[in-house]
Amino acid sequence: MTAAATTIAITYDFFPFPFDDANRTIFYTAALATWGTQGFVYFFAYRALHNHNVASDANGTPWSIRPPASWYSSTRSRPARP
Repeated sequence: MTAAATTIAITYDFFPFPFDDANRTIFYTAALATWGTQGFVYFFAYRALHNHNVASDANGTPWSIRPPASWYSSTRSRPARP
């Protein structure tokens, strides 16, 4: 989805559709569809990530995103777990 949104942005700046009208109706229709789908996909991706983190915490397994304690230097303390 990010590639499609990038293509839409590049099209607007550098390669306008030759068959589009002065208000860029076709471009904005494609952009709205792309950006709407992008928001939809991101919403479900973050919801899946949240559900995974909740399930990991409920099962007593380590939180999968935090690096191990050995990655932190001895002078810095480990960040608090939310």
